[in-house]
Amino acid sequence: HPATMNFCFIVDILIVFLPLSTLFLHFGVTDSVYIIKKIKTGIDWDQINIITPEMAYILGLLWADGYVIRRKTGGWVTLNNLYSDGLYFKELFEKTGNWSIKEMHPQNRQKQIKFTCYENKFVDWLILMDYTAKSYKGAEKILNFIPQNYHHFWFLGLFDGDGGLYFNPSGKHFKLTIASSYDQDWNYLENVLNRLNISYKIKKEIIKSSNSRSSHIEITSKYSIIDFGKYIYQSQFGLPRKKDKFSFLTEKTYQYNLNLGIIYRE
Repeated sequence: HPATMNFCFIVDILIVFLPLSTLFLHFGVTDSVYIIKKIKTGIDWDQINIITPEMAYILGLLWADGYVIRRKTGGWVTLNNLYSDGLYFKELFEKTGNWSIKEMHPQNRQKQIKFTCYENKFVDWLILMDYTAKSYKGAEKILNFIPQNYHHFWFLGLFDGDGGLYFNPSGKHFKLTIASSYDQDWNYLENVLNRLNISYKIKKEIIKSSNSRSSHIEITSKYSIIDFGKYIYQSQFGLPRKKDKFSFLTEKTYQYNLNLGIIYRE
């Protein structure tokens, strides 16, 4: 349609010179979007053929919070994050390939960063690895693909996406959770926890008022939480706000046991 063509032509010209927030406001769109990096997207396949720590971490993060879409005309994989988290992820994404990176500020919501890859080959590979079925299937395919000695990077990405660590100031109650859909197959995570001799529970929840259903793995033993932290934090990787909690918990436990004359176990 001529009118549509004219609009697209105007957008193509103006997008070079204006922040998208200014452009969108001109056309009556209220959400703010800024393109941080506009490029032809694609993955560094050398890091798929020989998995790197960064790629293993990103694949775990995408399993937690990523969306994989496939259409007849093409596909894409995308991940939305809080702005502060996205700033940390940005460097890791950039090391694994060319990603479209957008800074967004939706109305009445916190500022965000969105990562998107439009490479059909990568999308089809993720589908092959069950990334479009991850709400009810386990992660065995992708974990069988990633070398065993890099699994902790994948699980760290999973935790940074869907995990949480909670404890009260008195240091008497502890809880680590990894959340997912109601029908999630947790076998892949149970295998790791059992190998690490970590006790856990699987809980399912239905909230009728909001018509939401979910499940999560829950660990409540302080020492089991520390052991899980030692497993996933074997490198410098990790979302700082979550990694700092583990460091605080470990240090407090060490000091508490030291004061009691107890040797802290390594």
